[in-house]
Amino acid sequence: MVSLVSRMWRGTRLYRMLTAYRYLAFNLPRAVTGSGMVLLLGVAAPQIYAVTEGRSLPAYLVAYLCLLVVGLLLAACSLLTGGSADDQPRGWWAGSAMCVIFFGVYLGSRGAGLPGMPELKGWWDYAPGTFAGAFALAYLGLHGSIILGINVAHPQRRCWHE
Repeated sequence: MVSLVSRMWRGTRLYRMLTAYRYLAFNLPRAVTGSGMVLLLGVAAPQIYAVTEGRSLPAYLVAYLCLLVVGLLLAACSLLTGGSADDQPRGWWAGSAMCVIFFGVYLGSRGAGLPGMPELKGWWDYAPGTFAGAFALAYLGLHGSIILGINVAHPQRRCWHE
């Protein structure tokens, strides 16, 4: 069933457009993996700054930020392990999950506010949050390019047939 859905997806015009009709591909697995690690660390750095800047934060927010940082660091470390030529290492998926969780909480806190921190509501111009958001979006885009086959990540190798 999965292969049927996969074949149907690969036959769509959207898939062909997203993959640049397979004319664009990069075989730099170590550079892509290193970029992914740097992007995850770029998402973690503002969270560390938010905890250590000296503001009094509610305990639940400190716990969330610490768990998010630990998850991001574990995902960054696990990018180097696992995976084969057919599947992506779990670290890429864990990193994507952490970035999606970050976005959900960040957008929710800016849209509705958080208990004990009403000043967050509507505070969209907070530089560390914007910085982390840009890195998270870049990571999700990089992971998407790996899924589409435009990039290759370590330890995989692309078999070039020309």
